[in-house]
Amino acid sequence: MAFIEVVGPVGARKQRLVVTDLSGRSVRLLGESGLYGERGIREYTWCCSSDQLAIITGVVGEAVRPVPESLYVVDVQAGAAHPIEGLPGPLQVAWAAFDSSLYIKCEPPPEARGKPGIPRSPVYRYHVPSGRIALTMHRGVSFSPDGRYYFDVPTEEPGFRLYRASDDQDMTNTLELPAEQIEWGYERGWVPGTKHVLIFIPGSPPHARMPGQRREPARRIDPNAPQLYPDRWNVALDAETGQIVDRFQGDLGAGWKTNAPALPVERRSGVELVRPRP
Repeated sequence: MAFIEVVGPVGARKQRLVVTDLSGRSVRLLGESGLYGERGIREYTWCCSSDQLAIITGVVGEAVRPVPESLYVVDVQAGAAHPIEGLPGPLQVAWAAFDSSLYIKCEPPPEARGKPGIPRSPVYRYHVPSGRIALTMHRGVSFSPDGRYYFDVPTEEPGFRLYRASDDQDMTNTLELPAEQIEWGYERGWVPGTKHVLIFIPGSPPHARMPGQRREPARRIDPNAPQLYPDRWNVALDAETGQIVDRFQGDLGAGWKTNAPALPVERRSGVELVRPRP
């Protein structure tokens, strides 16, 4: 399991990526930086093998001096980091086990911006066994376990789009969910151990402010308040048919952060590995 941890006193807090084993023992601490540092870990995903992470580093918060983003594959046991070079500003990264590749959404290079036929944020495929990098025509990086579908969540605005991988056809309208739930789902992801089952954790859009209404002041989170929601309902859909195949309760907040063969769900009775009904 891997998660971002914030440590330190107020005014001097730092963040770092913590990797733990199944017993909860800390295996590796990576990329400690100030909350507004010039370089820190911006995104990460398990990849390549059971003990490797793909990590994007770059500006954290509102750093005074921006630095370019970089992508690394890190061995969490040895701590060795292998840079993936030749990518124009990586923004998102996801592992696709079906073809042993990392898919990376990047900033468009200056010479490609506005060029017809090229997505606004190009997606590259890094084939791990060969080390080859190739530009694709895909719109997103999060592929289903069988590689037949993928989804995209924009980096600059809320939203969600589902695509068929063979021809990049937009399939979002086939999903049997209200449009606002698709757009404002708290989180979405593919269920490990299935072919192409999507999970949506229901969310809701932020309340619009009335004209002249003041923004509410920031509130500090109570460190003693529970951050676990075992009674939350989740919705599972088949990407091929768009139909809902299961609804179940449990907190999935930690589930996306593991490389388990099924989806870890935290319930009042404990943690269970769940495979939605087909």
